[in-house]
Amino acid sequence: MTDIPFAAEDVLQVRNPGFGVQEVGALPWRIGRDKRLEILLVASRQRSRWTLPQGLPAMGRTAVRSAALRAFEQVGIIGQTHPVAVGDYSYVRPGSDGRMRQCRVTVFSLHVKGTLISWQERKRLKRRWFGLHAAAQMVAERELASILEKFVPHAWSSRPDLNTGFATVASAKKDANATDRSGEAGL
Repeated sequence: MTDIPFAAEDVLQVRNPGFGVQEVGALPWRIGRDKRLEILLVASRQRSRWTLPQGLPAMGRTAVRSAALRAFEQVGIIGQTHPVAVGDYSYVRPGSDGRMRQCRVTVFSLHVKGTLISWQERKRLKRRWFGLHAAAQMVAERELASILEKFVPHAWSSRPDLNTGFATVASAKKDANATDRSGEAGL
């Protein structure tokens, strides 16, 4: 893992040396009622392995917009992503052929503004808010735990050059719907 921020558009071309699958993920966060940072994690209902909302990049979308779209689909959240990745981590997952595949996930900050009561993956996946340190302890991947432990939601706000290009979940979803209606292979 690197601590150097990189632009979202560069992710899919540069960040995947030696890995079988490149994914994008969102690190959903909010400030809770007690004024503490909270992280939203997702788990399948069968395995209860907590992780971030993640998945393959959507065709024709930037990495950051793909991360926002995957978070919307998997955990029903609406918010704002930042175009500079907060980190990346790897994990191993079984492929459809039974072979294990090495995956690399590039993670983008997503400030959650709202959650849906009903969302696309609600029957398959569960979501839960954790305090920052509890979230780091809940995830199985050491690299992901390290990203969570170091996460500072407003670290980028002191760099005005990086504060342009925010992607909202709603606009990512709108883009996906437009592509789906046109008959292109979108998601």
